[in-house]
Amino acid sequence: MAEGRAHPKQAKVDLAVELVGRFHAEAAGKEAAAEFERVFSKGALPEDIPSVELPGPATLIAALVAAKLCSSNGDARRKIKEKAVDLDQTRIEDEKAAVPAGKHLLRVGRRYAYVVVGGL
Repeated sequence: MAEGRAHPKQAKVDLAVELVGRFHAEAAGKEAAAEFERVFSKGALPEDIPSVELPGPATLIAALVAAKLCSSNGDARRKIKEKAVDLDQTRIEDEKAAVPAGKHLLRVGRRYAYVVVGGL
């Protein structure tokens, strides 16, 4: 790297692949690197999005807490005010919004996502 032939990001990726390969399998390291590239560099959704079933009608705040995307109702309100909450790739800015019936993708920021089932 000091000679300018290798990019620092590529060195980190190579190290991560090698470490995962040592503790799991070489293929697992390469799969993890590909998933990281796909999700964080290209902005795609993760392959294994967890899901939570809502117990009947639910507000968006209740869904955020049930999915453990927020630690409390107050935290959920803050995330909504910060414009960090998306429901089916639509930014939600209303604290009193309800989750429609059916299966929906709920995200907080770019990194955290859950599939929520249920709603009003």
